[in-house]
Amino acid sequence: MNHIALIPLLAFQPMLAISAQADTPAHWSFSEQTVMMMHEDPAIRMQAGLAACIGTTDGPETAADTVAVFQSYGWTGGTWGELTELGYLTTTAFIADDNGFCEVNDFAVTTIAAKEVVNTLFQEAGIAEWAEVATGAGCITFQGPQGRLIEINSGGGDPMCGDFQQSAIRVWNPEIKQ
Repeated sequence: MNHIALIPLLAFQPMLAISAQADTPAHWSFSEQTVMMMHEDPAIRMQAGLAACIGTTDGPETAADTVAVFQSYGWTGGTWGELTELGYLTTTAFIADDNGFCEVNDFAVTTIAAKEVVNTLFQEAGIAEWAEVATGAGCITFQGPQGRLIEINSGGGDPMCGDFQQSAIRVWNPEIKQ
């Protein structure tokens, strides 16, 4: 069953107005998609968490901004070294203090389903999808504005690329400054 198709469209109505435009607007935000961060379906939680990780055209202003979005929806956790870990039910987010990356993962969402999560987020928001590219290691990667990347891998302590029963979606923000 495709769990992504079960996302209630009401949560996305404010952003659907953008989809009527032929081109992606110069500035966009995924803030409306974060409202599903407490959903019972882990794929939908991952989609909302990914929206928080991406933030806007230029990315989140600071890592603290991203952490605040997750915490505002009841995700809890703490900071270890230079990394904040927050979780809700079976979904976990990792946010680097230097704003270099943000990741959402869930051991109940396959890597194939994680790719659908990324595609659905862009489709529902009416934003042009980032170009899909393959890495040398075989990870599914989407390249976005300003050198930003979305990478799908197996998650966990030693993430691998390929078809796995669990997944992580990581947003790399290499050009974003704190």
